[in-house]
Amino acid sequence: MNSKPKAYHYTVTKLLNQIFNDGYIKPATAIVPKHERPVVWLSMNPFWEETAYKSYFQNGVMTSLNRQQTHDKFGGLARIEVPFHITSSWNNFKKKSGILKSHADALASVAINRGTSPKQWRVSYGPISESNWIGVELFNWESQMWEPHRYAKFPGGGGSLDKI
Repeated sequence: MNSKPKAYHYTVTKLLNQIFNDGYIKPATAIVPKHERPVVWLSMNPFWEETAYKSYFQNGVMTSLNRQQTHDKFGGLARIEVPFHITSSWNNFKKKSGILKSHADALASVAINRGTSPKQWRVSYGPISESNWIGVELFNWESQMWEPHRYAKFPGGGGSLDKI
């Protein structure tokens, strides 16, 4: 059994083609205060990161989705595995990102309330190039399993999501 730690960037299928076109995973900048350093968020959770649910605005009201709703509204769940050694810990992020303690505490509280732990969070302070991607997987809702996506970068590739 492979006991090396793994780090995953959890996202939705709807956003994968943009990530593929860019050739890298961009640091998150939405609602990040100017004093805080944007990062790419990752998790060591091998099933799903409970804080990766999406939200959206409709008629001026923000609606937070659960995993099933995120899957349904955004065309599926996806993840990109990257080498653990290129990521930094949650504790490192709290020290070096410029996040206010109150904001870090609020994020941690959300994680705990959703049944996960910030100790599983990893970050990258810069974009993560496709040359660092280990694999791309899509979540099969029926089997509840992650399945390899045949992205062109990998052996047996297949190009964009339009071709799966």
